[in-house]
Amino acid sequence: MDHEEYRAALAALSLSQKDAARLLGSDDRTSRRWALGESAIPTTVEIILTLCLENPKARERVEALADEREAAAAKAAKKAARR
Repeated sequence: MDHEEYRAALAALSLSQKDAARLLGSDDRTSRRWALGESAIPTTVEIILTLCLENPKARERVEALADEREAAAAKAAKKAARR
């Protein structure tokens, strides 16, 4: 997947670069670099986006996993702050 295909996939999924970063577990800047062609897009990102494009259920699951990842990180941060 090249940067133009990445941008097209995000458009087809109605995702901003920031939303894609959250979904893919990357940094906003990394998503921007992929979109600009400044960094190579990992094969795993291509696979995830392709699955999301081909199957709405896959997208729902990826979004649920991203939500779970964020919730776990918030819980860990809260726990660390109590120490």
